[in-house]
Amino acid sequence: MAVFTMKDQRDSLRVATELAMAFDDYLVAVQAPPAGSGLPALPADSGLVQAFTGHGRVMVVALGQWSDGRTADFQRLTDGMAPLRDEVSRRVAAHEGTG
Repeated sequence: MAVFTMKDQRDSLRVATELAMAFDDYLVAVQAPPAGSGLPALPADSGLVQAFTGHGRVMVVALGQWSDGRTADFQRLTDGMAPLRDEVSRRVAAHEGTG
């Protein structure tokens, strides 16, 4: 998960929409797992899903990869990422007064 705060609230929706339309162009860098987590740092070209939401001046970016780097079952990966993405988005919207 990454959260970006914009100066102008119109930018978060515009940028989130543009990024979502380029679904196969990974425009946000892959995040490495925390040190000591036991998870390997995967290359950027391993299977990746991404989702973007905008709330007020904030854009939320959710990224997901299988821990073994496989490039299959993308819908299952997206579905598994959804509860965390939705909760972060809900809290951001509440903080921004848009939800």
